[in-house]
Amino acid sequence: MRDPLCPIVRKAAQRWTEEDENPPRATMAHVLSGACLGNREQARWFLRVARAQTGTAISKVAQAAPDSEDTLKTLRIAHVDALKGSRYRVLDEDGYDALAPAVGGVLPALVDDLSEKSRRDLGAGVTRNLQVVAEAATGAVQRWIQLNDEATARIMKGEEHIEWLRKLFAGWKEARPALRESRRRRDNAGNAGTPRPTASGTNEGRDGGSSGRERRQWAASEVGETDDAPST
Repeated sequence: MRDPLCPIVRKAAQRWTEEDENPPRATMAHVLSGACLGNREQARWFLRVARAQTGTAISKVAQAAPDSEDTLKTLRIAHVDALKGSRYRVLDEDGYDALAPAVGGVLPALVDDLSEKSRRDLGAGVTRNLQVVAEAATGAVQRWIQLNDEATARIMKGEEHIEWLRKLFAGWKEARPALRESRRRRDNAGNAGTPRPTASGTNEGRDGGSSGRERRQWAASEVGETDDAPST
């Protein structure tokens, strides 16, 4: 499974310790533009939502207030960049600047001569569209935070495991000469306790052989005496 942690944040996470006040984070542009490798799917989902909602907002403003050129221009630029990112994946972090007004819900004021009710209804409709964009951005950022918190925790745990192995190896290396000396002493003690053939054992073997010959000679003499005895 691919590690979702952003490479940029990974470098910062490796230097981050618990003593620091805040863990490393990335910019909104990095997370939402699709530049972050670990958050591309969530970023594309956000960009698709932004494309659809800005397109709807453009239609509303163009129909009700066509002379509000600044408002339309801001929405159209955001729509084009959302289209680039969601469909063609060519949006970079700098391109997020065009999406920022849509995410933040900040647009130039309408300049058309509209009635109070029409202006209020148009403003409410566009605001709802931008709220959907903001909610999608929030969801993508929260998902990024979750994935990176999990990956950062894995990095910290891995670093602790590596440090434990390093200490274990260092302790084994320091104790190695003493282990060798202890093994040498055990080997020497084992060799000293091994039984070896002795001279007495050899003599006993010789005595045993002599006794066997004497028994055979005695048996032969007994047989001879029996054969010489007169029969009755």
